Amino acid sequence: MKKHNLLLILVSILMILFITGCANSKLKKYSKYITKSMNDVVSIDINVESTDQNVLVYKYLRNIKLTDNKAEFQTTISTLSSNFILEDKVSSETVENIDRSKLNTINLNKELLDEFTIKSGVLEAKINANNLSKVLGSNSLEIEGIANLKITYEKKKIVKLECDFKTKSTKDVIININYNY
Repeated sequence: MKKHNLLLILVSILMILFITGCANSKLKKYSKYITKSMNDVVSIDINVESTDQNVLVYKYLRNIKLTDNKAEFQTTISTLSSNFILEDKVSSETVENIDRSKLNTINLNKELLDEFTIKSGVLEAKINANNLSKVLGSNSLEIEGIANLKITYEKKKIVKLECDFKTKSTKDVIININYNY
């Protein structure tokens, strides 16, 4: 009886290790898809919105158009004025000899994700406050609690990233990034 129980425990442990190894391998594969996608992307549209009690208080829009070695950035930052009107600041910039590998700031290291699933080309993850900045490659995120991340892939390329979370000042933030080929 003891040998039977020991065998069941051993088989269970091996199954858990196998499943964990497969999930980690799949996560690495999807991370590589993002890196390789940067070689083919022709534009990236970034939209970040912050609301306070359902009132839009901040909006960041950035369109990046890419050619072989050049990137054109068009950025609009809208902030709520003291008159409670969103005021826009628009800027543009062209960068020659762009390093496309630096366009990918997403880090899908398994240790940074509290939990994740990958189904039908969609990666969904929960990320704690301490790790979101590391996952998204941004030091300016002051998050409270857990963030929800969803990355959609088509034909082994990233096409959309969505992330939502609450800030320490209880604002709701939604990040949407679309990748066009």
